Parts: sequence; C-alpha cells; structure tokens
Amino acid sequence: VHLRLRLCRLQQRLHQNAAEAMEIVYADHLEENAEEIATHFEKGNQLDKAAAYYDRAGGFYWGEFLLERSKQNFQKSVDILEMTSGKTSTEYAESLFHLGLLLHYMRDFTLVESIYKQVLDINVAHHGQNSPLLSPYINNLGRFYKDIGLYSDSERLLKRSLQIENNISPNSSNVADRLNNLGHLYSIQKDYLKAEKTYLDALSILDKHYDSNFWFTATVLSNLGMIYVFTCRYSEAEPLLSRAHNINVVVNGTEHPDCAGSLSCLSRLFLAQGDYDQAETHILNAFSIYEKTLGTSHYITIRTIESIIDLYHTMGDVDSEEMYKTKLGGLTGE
Repeated sequence: VHLRLRLCRLQQRLHQNAAEAMEIVYADHLEENAEEIATHFEKGNQLDKAAAYYDRAGGFYWGEFLLERSKQNFQKSVDILEMTSGKTSTEYAESLFHLGLLLHYMRDFTLVESIYKQVLDINVAHHGQNSPLLSPYINNLGRFYKDIGLYSDSERLLKRSLQIENNISPNSSNVADRLNNLGHLYSIQKDYLKAEKTYLDALSILDKHYDSNFWFTATVLSNLGMIYVFTCRYSEAEPLLSRAHNINVVVNGTEHPDCAGSLSCLSRLFLAQGDYDQAETHILNAFSIYEKTLGTSHYITIRTIESIIDLYHTMGDVDSEEMYKTKLGGLTGE
C-alpha cells in the first residue's frame, strides 16, 4: 500500500513538472497547448490550474470553430470547479457562463436559460442585486430571450444591462454592444425605425471612439445595412455593407466566417436589386467559407444553403435549385 501511494505521488509530481515545463516552453503559445497542459495538471492533482487551462482551451477551440472540442473543454473546467470550489462559487459560475455562451452560439438551447439564470443567481448572491458586475449575465440572458422570441423579457434585460454600462462608461464598446442587441431585437420585430436609430447610436460611439477597423464596427454596419435593405434604401445599404466586409477582411482574413457573413449580406442586397450574378457570386463564396470553417451541419451553413435555393428559385435555375435541395436533404434528412 505504501509503495502504491509513493508511486501515485511520484506520477502526480511528474505530471506537475510536465505541465510547468510546458508553461515555460510554450509561454508564447499557451492557448493552443492549453488542453495538454490542463491534462497534466489534472493528473498531477493541481485541479484549479487544470480547470483554468481547460477553460482557456475551450476558448481556443471556439476561435478555431472546433465547437465540440471547445464544449468538451469547457465542460471539464465546469466539472472540476464544481468539485473543488462548489456550485456557489464565482469561479464555477464564470466557467459555467463560458459553457453557456458556447451552447448559445451553437443554438443548442436546451440548457442555456438554466445556465444563464444559475450564473446570474450566483453572482447576485456574491455581489448584490445592483452590482455593475451583473451586466454581462443580464445582457446574455436578454440575448437568449431575444433569440427564442420572448421579446418583452429580452427588452427589459437588455435595457437594464445598457443602463449599467452607460453608468460605467457611456462611450465604451459595451454600450455599443448593448445598443446593437436592442437594435437586433427591434429589427426582428420589424420596428425598423427604432432599430435604425439604435444602430446609429451604436455606430456613432464606435466611429468616434474606436479605430476605423475595430472588429465590432463591422457587426453594427452589417446590421444597419440590412435595415436599409429591408426598407428598400439600397443606395444607403451598399456603402455600409461594403465597409463591413472590408473591416472583416482586414481583421480576420478572407476565409473567416465573419467575412462569409458580410458576403451573405451583400448577396441579399444584390438579390433585392435584381443583380442575380453578383448575388450568386457572393452567396456561393459565403457558402464555401462556411463549409470549410463551420462544417456542413452547422446551422449557419444550412441556412446559407436555404438562401442559395431561394436565389436559384428566383432566378428560375431549376437544375441548380434541385442540386442544392438534394444537398440540403442529405444534411437534414428531409
């Protein structure tokens, strides 16, 4: 028994040494090596460090669009912190929040509401009902309600988070983010006047206080540009959507899903104007990027195939329409 304990302690120490050595060797590349470092810390019984690195690995794989692997790492972090810190700790809550954000992004809605509420409740217990630290949790619960159609609940929460951020720093990108979320809520409800004003307020903050190629500016430009497409103000939409795409190219390169998103928006503009050749070129480029980065089963890729089918139907290109319907059927089983 004593020999077994000594061997166990020796193995743990070897794993600790391996993890600490990797921290030094990969000091400039910790994110991409975080999963392996976490595994060594876990086997070395350094569980808090293991949880932190699993969380970092989850973020890294999300950025690489390896979403299932990201989910696995976030879940490992959550499981470890539940065991070491308890389900009422802020450390556990933050790790759980990251898992909730990923599930929200993946449109895996089953657990999202309960996760966001649990995280919010933990932080209220630690910081109080009126703490500004609650803002991100309130905001994302509001975003979730927007995405599932609970619009009045969504607006109440998004406005509450916006007020908190305004009190902290009225010219911050957090304020622009909350305004963008509200703008999207109004857009979904087809209240285009209110959506336009809200997006313009967000854009004003970003253009005045951030670099011209700030990544989030592209998001707001795309959303505002689509309001102009919906309301047939095409000459106002085109420069906004083109600027958004140019920012995405500068920030992310040409093969990133954000670039595909801005190409999709431009395609919708060209389709609305009856420029079918340009609409086809842009949507097919977007599909190619989504297929390579997100995979064929991702909901955005499937939604893009549906847009391609609609385009070919409008163009009267029956053969191409049927080809993409067959592709879609193979992915959805319909």
